[in-house]
Amino acid sequence: MPVFAGTWKQDNVGWWYERDDKSFPKSIWEQIDGSWYYFNENGYMLSNQWLGNYYLGSTGAMLTNTVVDGYQVGADGAYIPASQSTGSSKSNTQNTSTSASNNSSNTGTVVNNRATDYILNKNSHVFHYSNCTAVQKMREHNKIPFSGTRDEAISKGYTPCQICHP
Repeated sequence: MPVFAGTWKQDNVGWWYERDDKSFPKSIWEQIDGSWYYFNENGYMLSNQWLGNYYLGSTGAMLTNTVVDGYQVGADGAYIPASQSTGSSKSNTQNTSTSASNNSSNTGTVVNNRATDYILNKNSHVFHYSNCTAVQKMREHNKIPFSGTRDEAISKGYTPCQICHP
């Protein structure tokens, strides 16, 4: 992955990162100074929210090796299934960001099997996050928008994508 030098900027909407070549990241994860950040379709950094299986802390950096809202996230920043702490709503802010490997397309929240938006492929019977690269290659007539939990998609006979890992 290329490394870009640049400058953080802020306006009344939020923070964005302007690279030295005057470009800025949009709809993508980007590693800046050793931490991973996600930028929305307008180029603004997201913060204080789940993005797929990853949590973006108050600084916008993806959190790792910590507990967020009672959910354990690992060294790669991904939520660890079946790790919800009982009776805890603790939000720890330790951050030792590493890689967001193979998950740059995640856009829905799956923590604790919460409802999220998926795209079902009626031909292959695989389900994806809506921004998965496989969805972009899918024929329009095979796309079925679906809002529900991961378990509901599986109970309908669909298999999780091996690219975006919903």
